[in-house]
Amino acid sequence: MYATVQEFERLSLPADVASRASLEQKSEALEAASGEAAGQLARVFTLPLLTYGIELTRYVCHIAAWELAVTVHLAPEGGRDSNLYIRAKDARALLKQIGDGLSQPQGWTDSSAGGSGSEFNGVYASAESDPPRGW
Repeated sequence: MYATVQEFERLSLPADVASRASLEQKSEALEAASGEAAGQLARVFTLPLLTYGIELTRYVCHIAAWELAVTVHLAPEGGRDSNLYIRAKDARALLKQIGDGLSQPQGWTDSSAGGSGSEFNGVYASAESDPPRGW
């Protein structure tokens, strides 16, 4: 897993969701969110990751917070808790960018021979315009 329950409660979990959820539910939400992240990461890294940054922990916590809020029968897509939905959506989009090779996290090392997962995979962003701008 890419986050502990303590990190989850500190980084992403609103008090009203935390109070309605058991430790088991929190752990299961983190496990599911970590699995979702791993699905994207496995496209460009050899798992498990040996090192990674706090941003991965936050992405997983944001996804887990949304899933847990829905599980405990809140409606986090509207009202004051809509930020749970937005954070989870953004985290999923960022993980997809990493999986697509469009974003390269710094300081992440995978478990391939030599831990080369932090090496750039050769996918570059490009921009085109009509008429061409010459740069």
